[in-house]
Amino acid sequence: MTILEVKRIIEVLSPIDPNIPKLNIPVYQRKYKWGKKNIQELFNDLLYVCEKKKSESDYEHRLGTIILHEHNGFLDIVDGQQRIITLSILLKCIDNNFENDILTNNRKFTDKITIMNIRENYYTIKSLLEDFNDDQIKELKLVIENNLEFVVITIKEENKDSDSKLGEAFQLFDSQNSRGKELYPHDLLKAYHLREMNTCMSETKMCVENWERIKNEKIDELFNKYLFPVYNWINKELTHDFKTEDIELYKGIKVNYDYSFTRRLLKCGNEYQLNDTFISGKSFFDYVNHYLFLKEVIENEINTNVELQSIREIVNNNEYMSNTGFKYGINLFKCVLICYYDRFAELKPVVVKYLFRWSMQIRCDMYHLGYDTINNYSIGSDNSSYSNHIAMFNYIFKAKSPIEIISQYISDNKGKNQYWKNILHKGAKENE
Repeated sequence: MTILEVKRIIEVLSPIDPNIPKLNIPVYQRKYKWGKKNIQELFNDLLYVCEKKKSESDYEHRLGTIILHEHNGFLDIVDGQQRIITLSILLKCIDNNFENDILTNNRKFTDKITIMNIRENYYTIKSLLEDFNDDQIKELKLVIENNLEFVVITIKEENKDSDSKLGEAFQLFDSQNSRGKELYPHDLLKAYHLREMNTCMSETKMCVENWERIKNEKIDELFNKYLFPVYNWINKELTHDFKTEDIELYKGIKVNYDYSFTRRLLKCGNEYQLNDTFISGKSFFDYVNHYLFLKEVIENEINTNVELQSIREIVNNNEYMSNTGFKYGINLFKCVLICYYDRFAELKPVVVKYLFRWSMQIRCDMYHLGYDTINNYSIGSDNSSYSNHIAMFNYIFKAKSPIEIISQYISDNKGKNQYWKNILHKGAKENE
């Protein structure tokens, strides 16, 4: 059974009702890693609420969603550990008499990194509070206790004898996760952006339910094979596997940051660009859906446009796809089409054929094609083995029209592999 409710954060951190199970940090949780940057962002949010209260005395600010799992008499923190620990430390710094289950149960903190970060954050918060006078600290305490909320999703086990399953639409961990399996990076992004949503609960629930309808592997492929590499190649940087340490790129910008570029992003709505950011929260889920749809549009164009029949026959040939280097070339082709369509929202066949030639020429240049070569080729490396040295992704990003893209000559002077040269000629042949 899943319970969805809005609670003041003080009711979560230090509930008055003794019948509410105690908060617990389960063994599968990650280390506590929040640092000075996170603390400063939290203080920015608190100062924003203090300012809003001057004009709206009943203003309530939502610090996102946390997920709790009622299990064996405790409320295991599935998502929200970093915020819960940090807010507990903050309240302890403000009021030395503050206590809760997280602070008093020291057995939860045995990891050296967690202990070090708790200690450092305690002193960071203390240092920040030195800039506040007594009245401001009291105001800060009142804001935390009265104006900050969580959306709380509590998953209760109906059958206490059954195995623990963090299920339904809101699960972030499956039974494998509870045994220590690392989450996908996009799972962490999902959790982050749920926390950033300041909308009604029904909208939060809708976002999660829509997300859960998409297979994990499909979202992982979108980020790992397309969005992340294209972003790096646009910036003429080598890419790598999309990992948890890369998720900062997709955290977006907080809506309450009153900067000129934030206001521009708000006006852009759902008009996304791969080389740009977005407003954190609901926009992230719209962003993912946008690029999943964009990818489908491109694939449909290749599969239906009569002018692209020769390319279609090559791309869909299972015999060719058994070759690893060929698969790398086709993925590069799809990536550069995403970059092109993202820029101009159209797929002129003449440009598609040009980009196919550029993508597959590196297959012709090399007897053995690996991903390192694809990586270097994409940023215009001057490797003498390559026929072309065009940083195509960066070039598309700077182009002002689709026709401008095909202005550079695609050479085949270094093509060593005659087998793939013949196939390339067939796929990129021009209309009579």
